[in-house]
Amino acid sequence: MKPYRNLFLLAILSMVTFSLSAQKVKYKKGKVLVNKEHTYNFKKLQPDSPSKSLNNFVLEDLDGKVVFELKDTVFYYDQLPNEKTSRIAYEAYICSIPDMKYEALMPYNAILNYPKRKIKELKKVGFFKDSEFSKEAFDEFIKKQYPKAIEKNLESIVKINPVRVKNYELNKAKFGDLLEREPAKPSVKRNFKKSDIYFFKEGETVIATVKLTNKGSHNHAYSIINSNSEEIGAINIFQNIDNKNGTEYYKYNVKHFALGEENSKESFKWFYKNLNMIDKSNPSLDEKLENIVNYLVNNGLL
Repeated sequence: MKPYRNLFLLAILSMVTFSLSAQKVKYKKGKVLVNKEHTYNFKKLQPDSPSKSLNNFVLEDLDGKVVFELKDTVFYYDQLPNEKTSRIAYEAYICSIPDMKYEALMPYNAILNYPKRKIKELKKVGFFKDSEFSKEAFDEFIKKQYPKAIEKNLESIVKINPVRVKNYELNKAKFGDLLEREPAKPSVKRNFKKSDIYFFKEGETVIATVKLTNKGSHNHAYSIINSNSEEIGAINIFQNIDNKNGTEYYKYNVKHFALGEENSKESFKWFYKNLNMIDKSNPSLDEKLENIVNYLVNNGLL
């Protein structure tokens, strides 16, 4: 082969390589444009059950064929006697590429512009470039989704299940059965007629009432009253910033009276909000109470 022909072929190959590497992929209002051409639609679908919280996502070609999918999957706690159905412990995605039969678990990362970020990440591993997306590229995409978060969450579910059962029995021995109900995401509602009273709820069911008992300059104290009008615990919301080893933080705690001896270390659950150069905000009372009710419910104490 003549030298100039070799140079010509190399030039053509370079142009093709540059064309592929310079491929432009944009996401705009549900449409995926590849080299400025509308090629795919990335659709957000509502959860397929009212108890689920994650939206599903599908990437379809213009014929409606699904080429990439994020489908919500659920992991449950062991069901307690007062729960009518199993309580959701953790939600994640099953990520799949149907044509290639690739499938893997991946966590949901709460980030802004979630669909746009996923399209950008798919582009980086060559999804829109190759006619056949390789298993290696798929694994690389999953690797960038922090899959270890799933492992940690599943391990925590295994650890907490026997704790839930033990706490349920301790609460039953001291205060009787927990309120029978359909599990739902716990929430906090303020009593607008009396600003010092809050309600812990699951769905429309009030599972406990929280009442302000002391409003000091250093600490605001609240009592937790169950559905049988019994005081089952106390909450302390500290107002000042603490400092330990150079780290500043806000702190608050909850004490359930069925746990440990009075004022023992085991009876308190502490919560901390560390401060940094960017974020020195103090979480709202509602946020703190939401963390507390989630802890109590998920640990079989309410």
